[in-house]
Amino acid sequence: MLFMKPNSSFQSFCNEITLRNDLGEHHYEAELVILIGSVVDCDTVNYADAVIGFGLGLDLTLRSVQTRLKSQGLPWERAKAYDGSCALTPFTPVLKHHN
Repeated sequence: MLFMKPNSSFQSFCNEITLRNDLGEHHYEAELVILIGSVVDCDTVNYADAVIGFGLGLDLTLRSVQTRLKSQGLPWERAKAYDGSCALTPFTPVLKHHN
């Protein structure tokens, strides 16, 4: 599943990860994060050419908010895209091999 994470959701793994306990219980998942460096659409021939880096992410979710939104048939965005909800490592550049 694909979720939007706004700039305000990012925090660095290089610092202590902070959780906003006033928002409720946070659930977490480790994610492989792919950094896309150019526009990718249905006309893109080689999607791998658009990938410029890889990193790791800690995806945080406010589970009670997600459950409430799901039960109402609403998007989960508010449960996943809040400030500080995505801790990221630095990206490792992809080395391109040209023949």
